[in-house]
Amino acid sequence: MLKAGRDVLLGIVLDVTVRTCVHSLVPLLPYAWFLILIWLTYDLINSKSVKKLAHSGYQRWGIKHRMITYLIVFAVGGCLLCFYWWGISKVFAATPNSASVDNSTSLLEVRKEIYQQYEREKTRTIRLYGRLAFDDLQVASLIGQQARPDLKNNQDLSNKLDTAIARQYASAKDKEDIDADFNKVLAEIRTNFPASARLDTLIKDASNQRSISTVAPKGLPTEEHVKWIKDREISLNAELNEKINQPLESLSQYLNSFIQGPESAGEAMGAPMKSAKSLHDLFLHDFGDLSARLPGYPETNYPGGPEKIEALLLIDLNTNAEWMSFYIPLSTGTYEISKSLSDSYRQILNDISKSQMLSAVSVRDPADVSSRRFSDVAFTGQIYIYHELEMEPDQIAGLVALYKSKGLILQLRSRTYQVMRSLSESALK
Repeated sequence: MLKAGRDVLLGIVLDVTVRTCVHSLVPLLPYAWFLILIWLTYDLINSKSVKKLAHSGYQRWGIKHRMITYLIVFAVGGCLLCFYWWGISKVFAATPNSASVDNSTSLLEVRKEIYQQYEREKTRTIRLYGRLAFDDLQVASLIGQQARPDLKNNQDLSNKLDTAIARQYASAKDKEDIDADFNKVLAEIRTNFPASARLDTLIKDASNQRSISTVAPKGLPTEEHVKWIKDREISLNAELNEKINQPLESLSQYLNSFIQGPESAGEAMGAPMKSAKSLHDLFLHDFGDLSARLPGYPETNYPGGPEKIEALLLIDLNTNAEWMSFYIPLSTGTYEISKSLSDSYRQILNDISKSQMLSAVSVRDPADVSSRRFSDVAFTGQIYIYHELEMEPDQIAGLVALYKSKGLILQLRSRTYQVMRSLSESALK
């Protein structure tokens, strides 16, 4: 009774131990089963019936041929052990290696987590270097204006310069922390993703970030200075895209391919990868084919803005509703443009309607008995603004309140939205 209780307790303890240490103990299971079979064989040999049979055989034949008996016992025991090991090996060879599957799954989860960390740090890094570049542009612009004799002692200009320099200093302080966090993620990538020459190159390109500086011409007349700012913003956007955005996005695509499965990982090691959707792509395609478009709509309410913004009028005849969507390229005037759109959207809406001649258009489904006219669609008050430059929390709160006071519903979509869309689409694949 005590022996049976001991065996039950031993079985429970062993079961719990194996379940707790399953990954590390799986390679030892064949040896464990080998020992168990030897143990069971030993118990069988020590049973009364086997002992009686062996003793009877030894008395009849073994006493006269003792050495041959030993050899026979040794040969039978050896063959039995070999048979045990062969059977165990066959069984474990035919059984899927659950440890490999679990370890593979575990590694995939680790890579997904690192990828998500990288996406967050990528967004912070792009925001930082965009902010640094445009802070430097603003400081250079103000210094250039101060070189004019009529503005040299202008107090308002001096105050703006002091504010811009303080903002530039704060951005430079943030750079140390953000760069450190970004480099930590790169180290995790090197450790947990397959080593390759391509990965080394992508990491090198992604980590080789340099702040983009601007030197402004001094003493330009106002109109020429405004034109210079616009031209510099366009070239600055191109530089940021080439030196910061593209290298980081290329690494992002490479990492993403490894969490999509073996085929995608194979593509990542060799073939070019499909580009992730940019914020501009999302602006164009978030609402499918519901849009009437006036591309490159010029925004004239804010002279410091980019050459153009883009506007879409979204119309859904099924719900008899229309709303608007705007795209603002990377620009220091993002906040001011967003603010001005709370008034100017009506004029833009009318311009799109006229350019597309929507008032004269009607459609009818073959199954319907009456046509539906675009001119009958009601504006919902919803306005979506896609903006490349991140805005401060107080600016966002101010814009939401401003639009609400005018009976409008504002939705702001920045690079953060782009990253979250990319992550959610990856999770669904």
